[in-house]
Amino acid sequence: MLSKARRAGWVYVTDDSITPDGNPWYYNFYQNISGIFLDEGSTDCATLPYNQQLVAYTKSKAQNSLTALNWGTQGPECFLSAAANTPDIIINFEDTYSAYSSWSGPAAWTAAYPAHRFWHLVHSAPANAAAFGSALGLARARHAGWVYVTNDVMNNPWDTLPAAALWSNETAIVGATSSCI
Repeated sequence: MLSKARRAGWVYVTDDSITPDGNPWYYNFYQNISGIFLDEGSTDCATLPYNQQLVAYTKSKAQNSLTALNWGTQGPECFLSAAANTPDIIINFEDTYSAYSSWSGPAAWTAAYPAHRFWHLVHSAPANAAAFGSALGLARARHAGWVYVTNDVMNNPWDTLPAAALWSNETAIVGATSSCI
């Protein structure tokens, strides 16, 4: 929920500087954060031990820290069904509003987990309240507890907030619900 907003650091999962044995990135850069956004994660179950190491390291620095692993697409259940050190959130959709509107939805296995374990990132949305409302409704229907919709476009659709009126509408819709979304 917006009332529980957190400040998170952002790193590439494949960046050698985030390994516990390497540069102490958490202390050097992210002393005042409450979580980490692990970007461009692999959906290969063989990478699970590495991801578990990153989650454990992050949690060791701040026990209640939030970890989000960004696949940007649907992946396998192994990342949430493992016994320990799984990410708090999986980003299982990151693409355009057009792609989101026609997406068939998440894999059936996601229904076995709470919605707050899934996040959808939607960019290039038409700059109108109807499109934003539609994307937010789809996120709820598709079992996403977290969602961010923006009208910003590639090359970096995450570098600005939506127009003020759209952002106010998005936060009002999200803030009015009793779950994360």
